Amino acid sequence: MATRFDADFAAVAGDALAAFGESVTLTPPVGAAVTVTALLGAERTEEVFVADGARLIRRRTVAVDAADAEPGRGWLVTIAGEAWTVVSTEHADGSWIRVAVERPETTEISREGYRRRS
Repeated sequence: MATRFDADFAAVAGDALAAFGESVTLTPPVGAAVTVTALLGAERTEEVFVADGARLIRRRTVAVDAADAEPGRGWLVTIAGEAWTVVSTEHADGSWIRVAVERPETTEISREGYRRRS
């Protein structure tokens, strides 16, 4: 059941999307990519240590109008030329879908002979 907040937000959502949205490309695991306007959450970065070095995991949320696309786990979201992977759906109410996306990046690699470049 939709709350009054949901109804009020849906009434102004198009204005918010037009004013604050950014163009992103959503690519499903199978099928064609679609370019939509999305609201992007703030980016967070976490350093994770694994067997071959350290990695940075960049995370953020992406909210899209459900009428434009319904992204889910495994989809790619391209933001300003960078591909992010959808790892979970945080909210879906029929009008908006908010997903969590991640982009891992290697910061250092440790292996024999790595520093001996000619």
